[in-house]
Formats: sequence, structure tokens, C-alpha cells
Amino acid sequence: MSDIVQRFLAVKDNLGLTKSKFCKDVEVSVATFDNYFNGKGVPKAIFLANVCKKFGVDGTWLLTGEGKMFRDSEESIEQSLPLVTQKLLVVEKSMDKATSFAKLEAMKAVIEGEILAEKTQQSRTDADQAANG
Repeated sequence: MSDIVQRFLAVKDNLGLTKSKFCKDVEVSVATFDNYFNGKGVPKAIFLANVCKKFGVDGTWLLTGEGKMFRDSEESIEQSLPLVTQKLLVVEKSMDKATSFAKLEAMKAVIEGEILAEKTQQSRTDADQAANG
């Protein structure tokens, strides 16, 4: 069994997954995985990418065994960025919120305009009925 297959098994075992659940999650058949395990096949790049993406596995560790099994969370990655980059991320995130807020304000104005138009129309209808009634 190759070192990389041992690392696949380490990921599976670390996450407490059955072989069939692991294979389903990374979109490979159990038979194909068994071929990797028995040395009858070589893992394809898409399989490697799926393992990294689905389970947060560090690609360098998966390929070489160097480093940590799992990538750091996004939050701790952001904290390791230079201060100016952290500040730019805050600005970018607040811009998204401001844009969302502006959209909500625009929708609110449209809704309020529609309500006012309905009330005006109803008042006219009521006035016409009173005048004709």
C-alpha cells in the first residue's frame, strides 16, 4: 500500500467514516478505492481535489505527508494575514453589507410607494362612492 493511500485511510479513520461513506463523499466507487488500496490503480487528480475540498485536508500533507492533515480554518487564516490585508477584508465585508442595506432600502421604498398608491386609489374609490351614494 502506498503512502498516499495510507493518508487516505488516515483521513477516513480520523473522521470516523466508513469506507463506503468516505467514497460516496469524494465521488469515487468503493471498487476504485480498493484498486488504489491494492496498488492496481493510481488516484486521479479529481479524487485528490475532492478529498481536500470535502474534508478540509491540506493538499501538501495528502501528497507528501508534510505538515498538518487539515487546513487551518478560514478565521485563523485571516488572522495570520498582514494587518493592512485584514483591514481591507473588513472594508470589503462592510461594503457587501452596505450594498445589501441599500438594496433593502430601495425595496422598502418601492413597497411603501405601492402601499401609498393603494391607499390613494382606495380613498378615491371611497370618495366616488360617497359622492354617488
